[in-house]
Amino acid sequence: MILHQIQTSTLCDNALNTCLRYIHPNDSILLSGDAVNCLLQTQWQQRLAAVNLLVLQDDIQARGLQKRIDDIAA
Repeated sequence: MILHQIQTSTLCDNALNTCLRYIHPNDSILLSGDAVNCLLQTQWQQRLAAVNLLVLQDDIQARGLQKRIDDIAA
């Protein structure tokens, strides 16, 4: 099992896309920094739905995304 940490926005590079291409079913992804912004986009929500996903709460709060992510999760 591997924990893949993604810190950069999907708009800046393709780290998350590359990670999803090679991820093993037992692996997990940790989103931190600007990478948490991808949670607002439907395409990434769908692609991450089957992945064991961890997100740093502090990064969500620092970007003012808590309410929007709560709305999506509901």
